[in-house]
Amino acid sequence: MTKQKAKCNKKTNAERTKELTATGAIKPRLVDEHGLEIYLGIAVKTLQNARGKLPKKWTTEALKSEMEKGFVSPPVTFLGGKKMYDLTLVDKWIALLPVWGQLPEMEAAT
Repeated sequence: MTKQKAKCNKKTNAERTKELTATGAIKPRLVDEHGLEIYLGIAVKTLQNARGKLPKKWTTEALKSEMEKGFVSPPVTFLGGKKMYDLTLVDKWIALLPVWGQLPEMEAAT
């Protein structure tokens, strides 16, 4: 007879973290390219291509001048050799994006 090991139902930290973030109990502050792809709805390849156009020092003026030339990636942080995006900076980056046209409620006011 062979002894079989009893399977433990213990979850790893990574599994617990995935469950907590999926349920919305924890909102991660930093996400990788694939997380940002889901957050923004922009392909990873587009983010990778635009990352080369980032200004050396991320200031509002530098970012606006680069945006006039074309699409610029949100600010990126390197953590342990992995490219990570801070969602608070991504939200600020979204606010700086140029907007064309007006919302219907804005048109009614004018």
